[in-house]
Amino acid sequence: MADRIPAGVDPAGLRDIVGNQINPATVESIEALGDLLGQAGIVIPVSDSVYATYPSDETEVYTYKLSGVTVAVITVTFTDYTKETLVSVVKV
Repeated sequence: MADRIPAGVDPAGLRDIVGNQINPATVESIEALGDLLGQAGIVIPVSDSVYATYPSDETEVYTYKLSGVTVAVITVTFTDYTKETLVSVVKV
């Protein structure tokens, strides 16, 4: 499993939701690693760029990419243009 950690990611920095270090050598698959890391909620995969768009006054969309390939999209929705009240944050 350790050989499947993306370049630039320090395996020593991988921690679960309570801060315990994750040893990639003991993780059986990339999916299992995702399960361990995902316990904390919305997790953004390794990315090297993020693009923000504003399709409406109430919505912000953040697209995360790695080498030009989209790895995650986060949509943030507010009640109105003032953006004082958050309605939702959704990862696609």
